[in-house]
Amino acid sequence: MPANHAPNKTQSLTQTSTRERLWLLSFVVLPYASYLGLVIMLWPYLTAFKQRGRHIWRLCRSMGFGWLTLGLLISSSMAVNRGESFLQLVNFLPFFLLVGVLGTEPTAVGDIEPHENHSHNGHSHRLFGKLEIAAQVLLLSAIPFMAVAFLQYVIKQLAIAQSSLIRFLPISLLTSLQPYENRVRVQFGNPNVLCAYLVILLGLGLGLAIQGLNEKYRPKLYWMQIASLGLCICAIFASGSRNGLVATLVLIAIALYTARTHRWILFLGLAVSGILVATAISLGFGERAMSLALFTQDARIEIWQQSLALIQQRPILGWGFTGFRSQYVAYSIQHYAKLYHAHNIWLFLASEAGVPVMLGFCFIVGKIYYSGVRALGQSAITERDRSILLCYLLAFTGCMLYGFFDILLHDSRINTPAWAVLAAIYSMSRIALNQPKSDPKDIQHDKAKPAL
Repeated sequence: MPANHAPNKTQSLTQTSTRERLWLLSFVVLPYASYLGLVIMLWPYLTAFKQRGRHIWRLCRSMGFGWLTLGLLISSSMAVNRGESFLQLVNFLPFFLLVGVLGTEPTAVGDIEPHENHSHNGHSHRLFGKLEIAAQVLLLSAIPFMAVAFLQYVIKQLAIAQSSLIRFLPISLLTSLQPYENRVRVQFGNPNVLCAYLVILLGLGLGLAIQGLNEKYRPKLYWMQIASLGLCICAIFASGSRNGLVATLVLIAIALYTARTHRWILFLGLAVSGILVATAISLGFGERAMSLALFTQDARIEIWQQSLALIQQRPILGWGFTGFRSQYVAYSIQHYAKLYHAHNIWLFLASEAGVPVMLGFCFIVGKIYYSGVRALGQSAITERDRSILLCYLLAFTGCMLYGFFDILLHDSRINTPAWAVLAAIYSMSRIALNQPKSDPKDIQHDKAKPAL
């Protein structure tokens, strides 16, 4: 197939099974109603084990999740609070299996021909095409709450400025939008959770935007994606998250480097970044005025110092999950009676699960991420497929950037899409790098089972 030949999206949609539609529906519903989204997801999740359970277990073990699970179980058994620590494993173990479930989807497995030179024909485009559709649907389905978030911010600014325009808004609208809070949160309940989800969408949106640059014809859908991307950036700013601002600037910088041959995109991206920084300086960020002290005097520095002290005391097994919370002395950091975690994913894992578990976690995730980065340079995949892979790499890069300053593993609305994005990177890079199947006999056996 020529490099500029696009896969048939109508055909991809037609070939989508009921199981795959349920996967997509669950991710669309998740940010609006997390429990309902998880219930919808439960059916294809459990069905996958019924159809190809042996291969899922084998894939997870080959990735190293078996050893990582053993380390987490040992750490929890030696935890300060064993009950709490074992309970927190629900934020890890089901998601390890989620990577195995999505990594053994028939579409992903069927796209790999072992021991043969892989060519990107129409069949091998199925996985990339479906993941492109998934990214588009997730971005566009988030328009309602992104618009509400930005509207909250606008009303807040009108209220602060005591503008007469606010008088024309219905009282019920003002009450429902809660305009007098310092940071918007919409249905997420917490501005940091909202921003973390938006950063994932930002990565997907930037990748989709880059993809359209190489297309001669740009349909209305493309411009809807661009509008959604702009709204996403506005919503991130409205959330008042410094983590989100830093992640946004870094992701935009990566996207600009990728699209550096398009001069007008380069200037547009620099303009957007400049506007974000200038607006943050002039209007402040959240409830805080922008200044150097906002970063140098952040409480996270003291939190990280306490985390390092805990790591030095129990470096091998850690304190167990919730160990940081149990060891924290009230108001040892000014204004904080309670602290729940280390506000850094690596310090969190090292202090609560032990340094070996943290290193194992980094090795497994890092290996998948690196394979995705390496796959970008493969000439075997088309430019379009390369852009789809970039979508998911940018999305997971946003997760890692956010992990430098906060921990949101306890929230399924962030944890679930983050692990799903990692699974997508694994599946696409496996195709691009033409890696052989770990067990061809098992895969052929699984493919023989009827798809639901």
